[in-house]
Amino acid sequence: MTPGEKRPPPNLRMMSDLRNEVRALDEARRQGRLEKSGDWTLDQCCQHLGRWIEFSIDGFPFKYPWRYRLFGRLVRLWSWTWLVSLATRPGFRNPPSVQAVEPDQKIPDGAGVSYLLQQVDRIDAGERMTQPSPVEGPITHEQWWYFHLQHAKLHLSFQHYQRGESGTAGEERIDIELRVCHTEGNRPATEVVEAIRLSPHQFRLLYSPGIVEGVAKGDVIEFSDTDPKGFTVVSRAGYLCVWFYFKEQGRNQGPDGDRVRAAVEKFGGVCDGGGNTNLVFSVPVSFGFPAVEALFNDLVGQYPASSWLFGNVYDPWNDFKPLGWCEKRE
Repeated sequence: MTPGEKRPPPNLRMMSDLRNEVRALDEARRQGRLEKSGDWTLDQCCQHLGRWIEFSIDGFPFKYPWRYRLFGRLVRLWSWTWLVSLATRPGFRNPPSVQAVEPDQKIPDGAGVSYLLQQVDRIDAGERMTQPSPVEGPITHEQWWYFHLQHAKLHLSFQHYQRGESGTAGEERIDIELRVCHTEGNRPATEVVEAIRLSPHQFRLLYSPGIVEGVAKGDVIEFSDTDPKGFTVVSRAGYLCVWFYFKEQGRNQGPDGDRVRAAVEKFGGVCDGGGNTNLVFSVPVSFGFPAVEALFNDLVGQYPASSWLFGNVYDPWNDFKPLGWCEKRE
């Protein structure tokens, strides 16, 4: 990467995505694999992002000059999201009077990362971002949530490292298509899943899929012309794939989705993403079925009209008979 060059912005749709991205960057820094193409170090970026989050919870010690506030309020009347896109473009400079959000010149390694994660933890714990914006005035908790993720996409895109599972170099990441068994009208469908190529025909899944049944994060699969689903599972990593559904579209990407995700991550699971209404989790089967079922049943009780199901316990290609691998690993 050349100075000033960005990598594609990280896919940050939820606060857990931000947390995972920052931890991955921090791990790359500790291993000496992190490079930057901007002016700030990783810790400076994180301190800057963390201060914006902290002030949106506790209050801002400054206001932007009147011309910024006038412009912000006028543009907001037309399109608030466009205003956010303007504020999170490369090259935007804060005026001299707005230095409280700027990072320190020298920050100990890991201090900025830790500070940002502390602020994200506050949101996960239920604290609300209700302070007025120093540019456009009163905005909602959800609007702050959107701004912070867009803001983080900008700054973290100037931090680069060679990506690979467990931080190893030289592994080829590739998108593969897996067949979906049950679709509306039984129409053929596939889901694109990110994986590591182990051989010309074998791949290790990096994340649990969102609609393909029978597999989960870490499983090794091999494409097959004789299997009706188009692949066979060579080995299991020991994760349960769990799909949690909200009734309303987009709710999984808001504060309720953050709280569900935080509960599962506190339990020991990992959020691998989601679609329009659902969240996808990978949970170690070693935790036991009773504990996993109790967790998700409790979450359904907290969010009426929500639901959940296992994605890799039953075989949709064989009358939904148990796959049988779970009992051996539990």
